[in-house]
Amino acid sequence: MGSASQSQNADLTIVGGGLAGILALWFLKSRFPTKKIILLEKSDALAGNHTWCFHHADVPENCWFWLTPLVSKSWDQHSVHFPGFERILNSKYYAIKSDDLREKTMHKFADSIFLNQDKIPDHCPLLITTGWPALENKNNFAYQKFIGWDVKLREPHNLNHAILKENRVEQTDGYRFFYCLPWNLDSLLIEDTYYSTNPELKPRHEGIQEFADSKGWQIESILKKERGVLPLPLWPDAFTNTKKNAHVEIYLGAAANWCQPTSGFTTPMLFQAFSEIQKCESWNFENWRLQIINLEKSWQKRFSFYCLLNRMMFFAAKPEKRYIILKRFYRLNQNLIERFYSLKLTKSDCIRILSGIPPVPIFKALQAAFRSRGQ
Repeated sequence: MGSASQSQNADLTIVGGGLAGILALWFLKSRFPTKKIILLEKSDALAGNHTWCFHHADVPENCWFWLTPLVSKSWDQHSVHFPGFERILNSKYYAIKSDDLREKTMHKFADSIFLNQDKIPDHCPLLITTGWPALENKNNFAYQKFIGWDVKLREPHNLNHAILKENRVEQTDGYRFFYCLPWNLDSLLIEDTYYSTNPELKPRHEGIQEFADSKGWQIESILKKERGVLPLPLWPDAFTNTKKNAHVEIYLGAAANWCQPTSGFTTPMLFQAFSEIQKCESWNFENWRLQIINLEKSWQKRFSFYCLLNRMMFFAAKPEKRYIILKRFYRLNQNLIERFYSLKLTKSDCIRILSGIPPVPIFKALQAAFRSRGQ
C-alpha cells in the first residue's frame, strides 16, 4: 500500500473507496496504464460490506474488457414470483461481492491505494465518489431498504438461477419481497427487501429464517450480514444538493446523486459514464467532465417519467397492494424490461408501460401523477 508522500504528483486522485471509486480505478488504470492514479479511502478497508448487482443490458460493450474480472458470480436466468404469476427471464444477471472486490483491488493496485485518509487533497484533478450526501428533504423520497444474510445450508438449495422478486410473502411496511442469489450448491444470499415511504429499517429479525424454512432450506450458519437504505426520488429535482468546485472535480455515483430512480442502484449510470470516457481518444479531464454533464442531461429527461411511476406506486396503491404494479410490469416484453432498468426507455416504451387498464384506481393514479410536495 502506498505512502502519503507518493500522492502529491498524481495525475488523478479518486476520493472514496466504495463501488464507484474502485470501478473508476479499474477502468482508468486499464484505459490509461501509464498514468499515476491514486485512490483515497477514509476507513481502514475498501468496499465496505455489500453485494452489488446489475443486468447484462446495463453494461455497454466497451466496458466488459475491464469489468469481467470483477464479477463474483453470474446467472443466465433470473425469476420473479407474484401471487398467481411467475416468470423466468432469459437474461444474464451479475453480482460483485465486496470481499472479492476488495481482495482483487488490493492485490492489483496496492501501491495506488491510501487508507485512513479523511482529508481531500488540494491538488487537481479529483474524482469524488464518497457516497450519498445528506438528503436535505427526506419527504422528497421513498426508499428501498433491505437486510441480507449470506448463509450456508445443511443441504443443497437446488436453485440454479437468481430470484429477483419473491413477492408471495406477507406484505408489511410497504411493498415487500425476498431476493435470492445462489453462490454455490449450498450457500446463497437471502435479502428481505421493502419499498417504503420511510427510511427506518426495522425488518422482522425472524423474517429471513421463516422464508428459508418455507423453501425447505435449513440454515447451518450465517456467513455475513448486510443492510442498506437506498433513496428513490419522487420528483426529478428531489436531490437539492449542489456540487462545489465543478471545474476541477468530477462527481461519480451516489456522490453525484446518481441512481436508477426505481431501484436506487448506481451501476447503470456508472457504466454509461465510463463508456463515454472510454470514447475519448486522450487523457483529458475537462472533456470527461463535459461528457458526464451531457450524460446527466440525457438522464434528467427520463427522470420525470421514472419519478411519475414512483409516485404512482407509493401514493396510488395501498402499501399491501403495491406488488400488483410490479406484477403487471413483469408481463411486458423482456427487452422493454431491460431498457427500463438500464435507463434507456424510448417514448414508445413509456406509452406501453402506461397503456391498458391501470393496476391502481384511475383517480388515485391521477392524484399521484399531479401530487405536489408536502401533500
